[in-house]
Amino acid sequence: MAKKLRILFVTSEVTPLAKTGGMADVCDALPKFLTEAGHEVDVIMPCYRSVKNLGIPTETVLDSFAVQMGGQEMTGRLLTAKIDRPWRPLLVEQEELYDRDGLYTDPVTGQDYPDNARRFGFFAKAVLAALKNAKKPYHLVHAHEWQGALVVVYLKKFAGDDPHLSAPATVFTVHNMGYMGLFTPEQGAIFDLPPAAFVPEDMEFFGKWNLLKGGLNHADFLTTVSEKYAKEIQTEEFGFGLQGILQSRADRLVGITHGVDYAFWNPATDPYLVAPYGPGKLAGKQKCKEDLLAVFGIGKEWVKKPIAGFIGRLVEQKGLDLIMPIIEDLLAHGYILIFLGAGEKKYEAALRDLQTRFADRVGVHIGFSEELAHKVEAGADLLLVPSLYEPCGLSQMYSQKYGTLPVVRATGGLDDTVSGWAKGKRNANGFKFTEKDPEALLRTLADAALLYDDKKRWKKLVDAAMELDHSWESVAKKYERLYAKALKAKNEPAAAPAAE
Repeated sequence: MAKKLRILFVTSEVTPLAKTGGMADVCDALPKFLTEAGHEVDVIMPCYRSVKNLGIPTETVLDSFAVQMGGQEMTGRLLTAKIDRPWRPLLVEQEELYDRDGLYTDPVTGQDYPDNARRFGFFAKAVLAALKNAKKPYHLVHAHEWQGALVVVYLKKFAGDDPHLSAPATVFTVHNMGYMGLFTPEQGAIFDLPPAAFVPEDMEFFGKWNLLKGGLNHADFLTTVSEKYAKEIQTEEFGFGLQGILQSRADRLVGITHGVDYAFWNPATDPYLVAPYGPGKLAGKQKCKEDLLAVFGIGKEWVKKPIAGFIGRLVEQKGLDLIMPIIEDLLAHGYILIFLGAGEKKYEAALRDLQTRFADRVGVHIGFSEELAHKVEAGADLLLVPSLYEPCGLSQMYSQKYGTLPVVRATGGLDDTVSGWAKGKRNANGFKFTEKDPEALLRTLADAALLYDDKKRWKKLVDAAMELDHSWESVAKKYERLYAKALKAKNEPAAAPAAE
């Protein structure tokens, strides 16, 4: 687009400051490529304890601001951090709300913080304060997930005549419909929204406030993270009760599959790897495989066996209930298994038990480590992504670049980005199955194990995967076109909000 924009990204996490999932990578990479295209991009997020622990130098942007929260005044500061990025980070500092070990959940209990309504209600109002105090209005606000949805709602309902609030068009991105931001009427009183907002036509959802629903109803344009997922969420199976809204706003809903920042995810230049490698030059991958086994305490005598890795949140959505029942079958097929992630306590406990029982064949790290994520992507032969649903997924695209073949269930962005192997099929770059069934996953991995022994055919698959181009450059251009539509849509009458 010819017009150069001032854009504010609103997110609860962004790499390299705070990360629990792929959204953090997206809110880093997309602003980077938009900036390179000539736009001015700021990214605002809460200043968590983990951000301060990084020791990154900060400067004050706004020394103090005050907002009303349920009849009480709360104050905070707005900071910026000096990081190696072309976009500018903005950090909302409020120690009572964000000086904690977790971003959204208490790592001790595994439960959401009980005051998350207050924490992210304050964040939304802090974003308004940042908008009001900007030197000149932003053209567009791009908010992400339920944690950013209230900003869209407030701009629609309370902008008034203030040009800093009324000028920006709004884009709202849903990364995962399963996370809605649900709060009781009592918890939601902190939002200071009018009673008319707590109705099925607006933000009420089975007796609770639904922040995601607010974003869906009030943004000028909606995006989600793959073309297939944009269609899936308009159905009963994947819409989580909000499919009617998405159907009614289908003319303003766009699916754009994420890209990969190959400056960061590239085995030829990855600083976390013991040896570089690339298409047709895989000697370094063998060294990375040996290193991965050593890191997880597995003997090098297993290096010739296929390694299947898992990276992600340990939650039902990620297909853990498809993997866990077939662990011993996979070991019988010769697999070495590596798990990296954190989440529900039952899965964490089950994986620790597996590691105890099969210490020579199963490696487990509970928690997230950027370094280990890169080592698993490089050292594994296959990456397990058997999600029950997956809006986009990034790890399968990372793994393709690293010559680690993804094993995915045919859903959402996984189906869009992986061409599954079948006998006689050309251009395959991974493995794919359809059924939500452990036996279907086992059959797929059994086929993969047999193919692994055929080195010529396996190398052909690996080469095809590594040659794929999922770069952000083309994705950023799609967002530029979307932003142009959002700016135009802001000045057009929108359809009435849809009830569920």
